[in-house]
Amino acid sequence: MSEPEKPRRGWGEGSVQEYKIKAGKRWMIVYPYKDPRTGERKQARRRGFTSATKAAKELRAKLAEVAAGTHRKPVRLTFEDYALTKWMPSRTRRESTNAGYRDILTQYVFPVIGAKQLEQVTAADLERVYARLRTWKSNARGRKGQPLSQATQAQVHAIVSTVLGYALRKGDVVVNAALQVDDPPRVGKVERSVWTVGQAGVFLRATSGHRLAAAWRLLLATGLRRGELLGLSWDSVDLERGELRVHRTWIVVKGVCQWSKPKTDAGYRTIPLDAGTVAALRAHRAAQAAERLRIGAGWQDKEQRLFTDPVGEPLHPETFSMWFRDLATAHGLPRIRLHELRHTYATMQLETGENVVTVSALLGHANPSITRNIYQHVLEGTARKANDKVGALLDAPTLGTATG
Repeated sequence: MSEPEKPRRGWGEGSVQEYKIKAGKRWMIVYPYKDPRTGERKQARRRGFTSATKAAKELRAKLAEVAAGTHRKPVRLTFEDYALTKWMPSRTRRESTNAGYRDILTQYVFPVIGAKQLEQVTAADLERVYARLRTWKSNARGRKGQPLSQATQAQVHAIVSTVLGYALRKGDVVVNAALQVDDPPRVGKVERSVWTVGQAGVFLRATSGHRLAAAWRLLLATGLRRGELLGLSWDSVDLERGELRVHRTWIVVKGVCQWSKPKTDAGYRTIPLDAGTVAALRAHRAAQAAERLRIGAGWQDKEQRLFTDPVGEPLHPETFSMWFRDLATAHGLPRIRLHELRHTYATMQLETGENVVTVSALLGHANPSITRNIYQHVLEGTARKANDKVGALLDAPTLGTATG
């Protein structure tokens, strides 16, 4: 007598199927749905579940969506297409930010996994991306032949994780593979290069006769970002009140200079100016007026910028940075990046005892925790000094002699 035939699954039941990869067992769900436009019956597959239980739970959820008419067509995009057409437009970002993300993905990620289907990207795939980064030889900004920085490697991982995290929230993947990588790139403790107060003073004195002396002074006295400085116009500066207003930036996107907005809402800010900086700006304004008079009709600036070249053309940010490096080297000062004048300013503020909230607002950070994280090493030093002062008071010979 033959065994009774097992009942076959109905069209709408779906199934859970096991398969193997190098990392071990995985489960896939297969379920039917109808194309909402044509009514045609189709079959969807979702891979990557780490247990049969998780797969079964997702299968039930998908079948419920199909029954309720809320099911979305499964994504059939490569990682590259998804990152560029789904994730990148999902938020309003500065054009320069999107351009930076696109450049990083194009250079470091897409060559390895860009052509792979989004839902098939695994932790092993990402480990191949990161292994490539560890042997990368950078040619950026004079770093020819040097290893790719830890910061850049960590940024690659952060962007990939963000793309996959977005896909997970949208239900387009079942797992964020970036969270399954055993040893993703991380940034170690960063020792930021800054000048001492003495070195900053040497630089300002040595460049006091330079055509852009006021720009160097302004960077060290306010902690402005490069783009914020080069985006200043005279209607943003009130020398009578001793303050300036940051409301736009002058940046480079794909080699082209253009106007942009501050990085965050906190970037829109008014910064007070000390008397010495006000005096430097007054002298610079007079010198610029003399230049404009000398050039006459050939003067190019129509934006009333604070800082231009000798005929009124906008300064290229990269050229401006190069001038700074050359000046620092010429005067025997430690080689630091232009952006590290901002770190020098913040360090000086914190070392004088200024509180983190005030320094954060002056720098235009989105919140004080960013400032605290960046300058933790400085804050540890100021905390020790503060406690040393209290200790000195406690040990003073006169302690305890007061009455009352």
